[in-house]
Amino acid sequence: GRGELLQLLREEGIDARGVDADADMVAFARGEGLVVEQADLLAHLEGLDDASLGGVFAGQVVEHLPPPALLRFLELGHAKLRAGGVLVLETINPLSPLALRHYFADLTHSQPLVPQTLELLVRETGFRDPETRYLNAPERPDGVDPRVADILFAPLDYAIVART
Repeated sequence: GRGELLQLLREEGIDARGVDADADMVAFARGEGLVVEQADLLAHLEGLDDASLGGVFAGQVVEHLPPPALLRFLELGHAKLRAGGVLVLETINPLSPLALRHYFADLTHSQPLVPQTLELLVRETGFRDPETRYLNAPERPDGVDPRVADILFAPLDYAIVART
């Protein structure tokens, strides 16, 4: 992406680097003075030493990975994180009708990931204590039955946070 997280981490004095397959996004982030490599995600992770990372963040990435690549990414993430390392996966919430409109507009998406499914995959690849955090709830109009509003105006995104 554009490197917003890398920028925030740099401001906090945290050493971080990014990986993106998109040359335009890499050029933009580098233009902001960020350390970003243009590479395939799986190939990049495979080239790293085991237990060499403190954290892995994938923002709006996992929904682009077909199931075998998603599983490989989680396995590699677990192997490359040191003990106590943190994994954060942010993705579109397919339980939100509003989010699904944007999901299906992007032809590069592989499949929507229901939060419970992604949490199960994270747990099954060795991560512990996965927690689902819902993000970006749209405004709810007045006068809508709360049960209906919970469905129609569900948060647009969610993140799974887990540790090795």
